Amino acid sequence: MSDDTSAAPETAEVGAGDDAASPRGGTARPAETEVTTSARASSAGADEPAPREDEVVADRAPAAAEGPVVSSRVRSPVAHDRVRSLPVVVGLGTVAIALAVALGLSLSALGHEDALTGARTSALAAARTYAVELGGYDYRDLDRDFRVVLSHSTPSFRRSFTQSSDALKTTLSTYHAVAEATVVSAGLVSASTSGAVVLVLLEQRITNSTQTTPTTDRSQVEMTLVSSGGTWLIAKVNLL
Repeated sequence: MSDDTSAAPETAEVGAGDDAASPRGGTARPAETEVTTSARASSAGADEPAPREDEVVADRAPAAAEGPVVSSRVRSPVAHDRVRSLPVVVGLGTVAIALAVALGLSLSALGHEDALTGARTSALAAARTYAVELGGYDYRDLDRDFRVVLSHSTPSFRRSFTQSSDALKTTLSTYHAVAEATVVSAGLVSASTSGAVVLVLLEQRITNSTQTTPTTDRSQVEMTLVSSGGTWLIAKVNLL
């Protein structure tokens, strides 16, 4: 009897220990499963080859590049302002060119107008002077008077005037003829920077040996002038 009583508590203790580990007595199986799964993972990791260094770098490169990369479609505020201001700059440039061209044309027109005004004024003054030189003479110094006219003549008029003056020289010397000429009025018929036609009303006070008192004679002279070397030359003279 004493032997059976002492053996019973040992069995109960063992049972109690099993119940503490697992109420259903199956505690050992989950532990084995966890160990087996871990072992398999370790074994699988050991069997797989280690990744190469270039693969590691390649895997990391996109992640590193993703940070600073900005889409090409995104415009910075400065670039956007420059693009937006481009039509304004082009418009201002076009306006500036147009103004420069208009100013150039205006200056050219003003310059031409000034040149024409100067030509008209100088041609009229020259015609008045040349008419006095043509209409005035003194038998005592005819060569000098004729040389003055020739100095303001074109080659063609110089030839025609020389022929007529040579024919008159003998007559003027014979009758001691003297003429003083004055311009009553003068006006432009036409004028440009290269030529002009001037109508002159000329008055001559003439004396000679055939009359005791001077006579006054008026005539209209149409004088054609051409510009040459910055001066006006007589190209043609008509008595009207």
